[in-house]
Amino acid sequence: MSTFAECITQWEMINIKRLYIFLLKTFIPMFLMVFLVCLFIIMMQFLWRMIDEFVGKGLGLWVIVQFFFYASLTFVPMTLPLAVLLSSLMTLGNLGEKLELIAMKAAGVSLFQIMKPLIASAMVISLLAFYFQNVIAPIGEVKLYTLLYSIRDKSPEVEIPVGVFYDELNGYNIYIDDKDTNTGMLYGVMIYNFSNGFEKSEILVADSGKMKTTDDKLSLLLTLYSGESFSNGEKQFSSHGNDFYVREAFSKKETAIRFDGNFELRSEERLSNSYLAKNVNQLHKSALLYQHQLDSINDIHSSRITSTGFLNVPSLDHKEDSTKRNFQKAVALSNREKEIVVDIDSIRENTSQEVKNSILVEAKTRIERTFHDMDYNVSVVKEKEFLVSRHNLEWHRKFTLSLACLVFFFIGAPLGAIIGKGGFGSSATISVLFFVLYYFIDHSGENMARTAALTPAQGMWLSTFVLLPLGIFLTYKAVTDSIISASAFSFPSIKNLFKRPKRYFEYSDSLMGSSVNEEIKKEVEKLLSMCNEYEQDKKVPLWGKYKSFWLGSYVALDELNDQLEHRIIPLMKECKNKEVLSLAPIYPLLQIDRCKPPFEEGKIWIRRILFVLFPIGILYFFYSLWGKRILQQDLSKVKELSMQVLNALATE
Repeated sequence: MSTFAECITQWEMINIKRLYIFLLKTFIPMFLMVFLVCLFIIMMQFLWRMIDEFVGKGLGLWVIVQFFFYASLTFVPMTLPLAVLLSSLMTLGNLGEKLELIAMKAAGVSLFQIMKPLIASAMVISLLAFYFQNVIAPIGEVKLYTLLYSIRDKSPEVEIPVGVFYDELNGYNIYIDDKDTNTGMLYGVMIYNFSNGFEKSEILVADSGKMKTTDDKLSLLLTLYSGESFSNGEKQFSSHGNDFYVREAFSKKETAIRFDGNFELRSEERLSNSYLAKNVNQLHKSALLYQHQLDSINDIHSSRITSTGFLNVPSLDHKEDSTKRNFQKAVALSNREKEIVVDIDSIRENTSQEVKNSILVEAKTRIERTFHDMDYNVSVVKEKEFLVSRHNLEWHRKFTLSLACLVFFFIGAPLGAIIGKGGFGSSATISVLFFVLYYFIDHSGENMARTAALTPAQGMWLSTFVLLPLGIFLTYKAVTDSIISASAFSFPSIKNLFKRPKRYFEYSDSLMGSSVNEEIKKEVEKLLSMCNEYEQDKKVPLWGKYKSFWLGSYVALDELNDQLEHRIIPLMKECKNKEVLSLAPIYPLLQIDRCKPPFEEGKIWIRRILFVLFPIGILYFFYSLWGKRILQQDLSKVKELSMQVLNALATE
């Protein structure tokens, strides 16, 4: 008997292995096909964006092939999550559409067991994505940008941007306000020439100009119109230490900039220390180094501020000892007669104009030097903060992109099993929507991290935290064969959104006397107290309202509604007072469900998932704000009617 059972078990294991091989043969070719298609689409979008970089440059075919090869290496990590999402959705969707998924379940194989080889494949893809992002992508980034800068250097007159200083020409900084790409005219030209050193620098300002490469491609010829030039003169050693400069106005001026216009690949050393060229360990070490430098700079600046005031005037110590201060006051009072009165006006009148001018020049120089030092210190701090932030962002990016492959698998695979359609049309539409959502959240988080609105960890992991609960929810629904009903996520119609339901009031046949009046009075007073307590807890920030909406308790609101519907209204039906009976049907029905999140409190885990899923959770939250506005109006009406009930009972 045991031998027969072992044979059955071995036969089942063989069938399971065959099933796994079948699933892998289905998934892997699908993944490779989708990956190549997605990579091709992204490359075409990149080509459309970068086409201006190649026009008119006379580049060879090998240079262009190299450029797009290195570009494809940098796009692989971004393409993998989309390929995993689309291929997993199509694989499970095809199995469901051909009823193969139902046949597997009928044979006793659960969906989780069906997904095991696919999960293993997704994990391998995630590990490969991390390796690619950590080892190969940095090499591709360095070679890509080195090649890109080399291409731009080939014809710099085409590449000069508008509104920023262009410093890619050795010894020159060029700024233009506008340019006409059809005629090649540059407008609002400003050129800083320090090729001969800063001591012999020259500034050229012109209304317009043209720039073109000479025939031998060894120089750039600049033709400037209607401008001025400023250059430092010979150093003069005088008692006043004044420097001289040369100013020249011109209607047309030609100048040449030495430049080799032939294509020459730059050295990669310029980008070797960039965050683009570093792996995880190098990014971590560099971030710690820059953070240490930033802390040291801040300590030096703070010590200078506390020890020295403005213009080298010592700062006041606000924590000076009171005994010392009182002693100094006593000494000052006792020596008041001995004090020498200084007449500032007489000193100013007796000072020569030359000395006054020298004092003013010295004061101005000190002020300018102080402000220049402050600007320099601020720029140094901002540069270090930027380096720390960028290194931390890139460090987290190495992990988020690889983990995104797993997250998208647990979205695509169960969604394909639930939908049961594996066609490229519907699958591609759903996949693109999810990927656009991921891309939008990821870039929003990265931008908030760059502006210090979020930490680098929070900004880079925001998209994962948003989509991971959705993947868990869909996987749970698919594995348990639960049906995701539309009513679970549906919103009321617009008509019901603004509709106020009416109360249907039935009078009781047995009317009681004064005993019920006292009970009504007691319950109404309790209701008024509950309304006041509920209205007091309203002044909280928007984020606090969103958090309390999904994770807060609604016991007080339920008790308030229960007090009105199950205590006061039944008692008012039995009251003999005609005025009280007439007020009972006017009481509004409190629509507390409009103020509460979907799903009962027993399924708090679903509420937590929706709390993290901002795109869905925010819609319910804004609907609840409208519901709370209606509830506030109803509570005001309840309080008004309750006061009338108390007055009617008091006059009886």
